Amino acid sequence: MDLGSILLGLALALVVGVILVRPLLAHSGEGVSESERRLSMYQAERDRILNRLQELEMDFTMGKVIEGDYARERQELMREGAEVLRQMDALGEDEMPTGESLDARVEAAISGARAKTQRRDGFCPNCGAAVQAGDLFCTRCGQAIQEAEVGA
Repeated sequence: MDLGSILLGLALALVVGVILVRPLLAHSGEGVSESERRLSMYQAERDRILNRLQELEMDFTMGKVIEGDYARERQELMREGAEVLRQMDALGEDEMPTGESLDARVEAAISGARAKTQRRDGFCPNCGAAVQAGDLFCTRCGQAIQEAEVGA
């Protein structure tokens, strides 16, 4: 083996080492707030409870669990799930905008979207499709639209 092959191998090993070690040194978890961590924990717990409920339903349907045990365990899982949902709601209320401002933003976005879709400035002289003032061609037939024709 010549010296060039050895140096190339060492350089390749160094690049691979840097690529593998870089995520460990990035500290990517530091940007997550405590409330986001708690919300993630609650979501994981909710998913775990839902999976247990599905498994319990399947076991009861297949006859693996007797009715008394099924009712008791299902009631306990429902209680746990309700508590987790309450905690998620309490955590989410602190960070969510107030209902009025959120409703106002949604209504404004809907009004803007409606105004864009309902604005019709004229019709195509060839096929009669609605066209807007800035259109150079009809979107249906491709006919060139002149400025004077838009108002027709």
